Formats: sequence, C-alpha cells, structure tokens
Amino acid sequence: MTVSFYQHHDFKGYRIRLGPGNYKLSDLKSRGMRPSDLSSLKIDSGNYTIYLYRDDHFRNLLHTTSRTIEKFRSVGINDKVTSIRIVNNSPSPVTPSSVIPSPVAPSNVPTSATIYKNIRDSIVTLLGVNGNSKWTGSGFFIKRNNKFYIVTVAHNVITSNRNNKIRKVVVSISNKNKTGENMAYECRILGVGALADIAVLEVLGSITNQTYLNWGNSRNTSPGDICYVLGDPKGLDAISITMGVVRDNKFTHNNSIELLSTDAQIESGNSGSPVVDSDGRIIGILSFSFGDSTSLSAGASQQIMEHVVNNIIDRRRDYIGGILDIRAYPVDVIFLERYNILPGNLEGYYLSRLTNDTFTHKNMEIISGVKINNKVYKVGVYNNQYPLSSFIYNKPNTSILLEMKNIQTNKFRYESVSIKSVHINNDMMDGNILVNKLKT
Repeated sequence: MTVSFYQHHDFKGYRIRLGPGNYKLSDLKSRGMRPSDLSSLKIDSGNYTIYLYRDDHFRNLLHTTSRTIEKFRSVGINDKVTSIRIVNNSPSPVTPSSVIPSPVAPSNVPTSATIYKNIRDSIVTLLGVNGNSKWTGSGFFIKRNNKFYIVTVAHNVITSNRNNKIRKVVVSISNKNKTGENMAYECRILGVGALADIAVLEVLGSITNQTYLNWGNSRNTSPGDICYVLGDPKGLDAISITMGVVRDNKFTHNNSIELLSTDAQIESGNSGSPVVDSDGRIIGILSFSFGDSTSLSAGASQQIMEHVVNNIIDRRRDYIGGILDIRAYPVDVIFLERYNILPGNLEGYYLSRLTNDTFTHKNMEIISGVKINNKVYKVGVYNNQYPLSSFIYNKPNTSILLEMKNIQTNKFRYESVSIKSVHINNDMMDGNILVNKLKT
C-alpha cells in the first residue's frame, strides 16, 4: 500500500515510494528526492489523503488530493513540494510502528474559517448603473502580469450582447491594498465573453497589493468535493461565504459552455461570485440558477474561464468565442426508445437540424467523440464524458475532428467541421454555443 512520486510529469524520471506517514525534507532526501523536484504522483494501492506542502516541516499547504495526479503543473504545484503527509483512510487494525510511521492528521489543513480569512479581501460587491436602473452583483480579484483585475459575470455589465455595455460600474473593495481601508471605486469594462457570461474589469485607481484568487483546476475536481461561494447575496451581506459540494464539474445545459454546478446556497446578488475549492482556488463562477432554486446553480468552469479571462486581459478587448452552428442534443433514453435501440449506449449527441455547410451528416449517425492528437474524447452528459461544447468555444475560426458513429452498425468515421466565430447578435448569455439561433 504505497504512493509513488515522480521527478517528471506523466510518471517519468526517478521514483520514490512512500506509505502512510509524515515526511520532512530530510526524510525525502534520504529516499533519493532532490528539493522541490516532484512533478507527478500515482496511488499504487490503498485509499489515502495526501497533503503536499511548499515548505519543510509541513508549512504552507499547496494541495490536498486523494487521487493520482499526472501533472503537478495542472494544479499549480510543479517542482514546489518539499514535505508530504500521507493519511491512510482505511487503516489496518494493527500496523507495526517499526514498518510504517503512524499517520498524524495535519494540523493546518484549511478549514472554512481559514479559507474565508485568507481570501475574503479578494471579493468585491459590484454596483451596475445604466440609466435609471441599478443592481448589485459580486466579483473577485485575480492577478496577471503583475496587475490586478476583477472578474465577474457579463450579465452584470452588459444588457444584451457584447456591444451593449452599461454606463457605469462601481465596486466596493475590502482592505484596499492591505491598508485596512474599505473603498469604493469606479471601474472600466476591459472586455466580456458574453456567451460564456464572463467579464473583466479594471479599477480606476491604484491597486498595487490586493488580496487575489489563484486559479484551480475544475477538471481535477470531482462531484461531491467540498466547495465554497463568496459574494454579496441580495446586496445585503457583503463578502459572505456559503459551503456546498460540486454537483458536476463538467456540466452542460442546453448545449452550454462547460459549466461547474454546485448545491451551495446562493441568492440574487451572488452573480459573479467565485466558486473555490478546499484550497481557496477558483474552479468556477456563479452565473445562474435553475428556476426558483437557490441550491442548483452553475456558471463557467475554470476550464473555460481562465482561457477567456487571460485572452481579454492580454488583448484588452472582448473575447469572441466559437460556435459549431449545428442543432444537436445529447443522446438520452427518449432518443434510444424512439429508434428502438434498447439496450443502447447513453453517449454522444444526435443531430436534428444542420446549418453548418462544412458538415456532412449521414442517417443514424451520432457525434460520439472528438479526436485530438490521435486521442478520442467521448462526449455526452455523463461524468465520464465531456460536453461537446468543451472543444468549441475556446477555439474560434479553427476546425474540429468529430468521431461519427452509426448507431445501427456501430461503425465509426471522422468528420472535420469548421468552428465559426460567434456573431455579435448571438453573443449573449443564453449559453447555447452549438446553435446560432438566428439562423435556425
């Protein structure tokens, strides 16, 4: 029952194998590890929680995991680990202390209160002003290229498509520049990715030392993982926190962008709130809820957000994403029953209407996957599949290689289809990136 740690990503380079216990830098060196030299880990057998620390003697927790990590850089910890704790979640009744050190529960694993204390000053309340209308929302600071920016949802700062930005945006900043002052500032709208419901703001003032959030990895998050939402519900409780679990880390609704869904209790005014993991890192944003629900909500996942936000900042303009411009729906039991394909696989997307003139579709075919670098990623609505949209929005004006499956013969072929830029009239927050609605 061991965990293997590797020098390089994808389990390459030298390996050290560790059982449950506490390993200071000197312990790791004695096993052949060089300081800050680890890039991947594999759980060989057993059920563990692994705590990875930046500094010796278990100081400055970097990451907690119970799963194999192929690339430490995917969670921002590559070549940073210098001490490790491994806790056995299914201990044997008797474990000789001379063979395996007794695991000690880490004393500085972040709690809700610790996370709140560490990141609360990164959260802002937002006031939107347009004509005689005013509303509140939420947002949060990030840092890129040594400058500070605020991320929120596009529907806080535009009225319809990307060209219809509101007249004024004001934010309330807690502990501005870590001076203890709480200040209100007007902001400039740097850009929006309207279809993904993401916006980036610049403060019209000097922000030089503000608390900010780091990016996490929504793909390394699992349904059931603890998450936190921080924001200003109903504009009544600035910088409040609520806790929940991730419902789905690769969620899609009506062919939306890849979303992250949570059951955390939210209200109006939480639009633009970050969803953070147990390390306080961004894994999503709060964009909308379903009907009157206050515990079934979703927004762009980090997988989409980070790309869009960085693009807006680096190019200092709106992000214009891509659409596939077809009408497709996930294969479900209704579809399978209609065509008498029972038992049948719940996978892929079926097409009911076609407007993309680069697409050739044959009868009884579904889109079963996307092929990238000779690897096929299966698409669908289940957790072991990807939303089709995951491969579209971030790649406008390119092409995508679709795996087409004949559901009668089970034969496959591959179809190259163009991804089109979202037209301005359609760049609004309905979330549907497969269909250009004005054309169908």
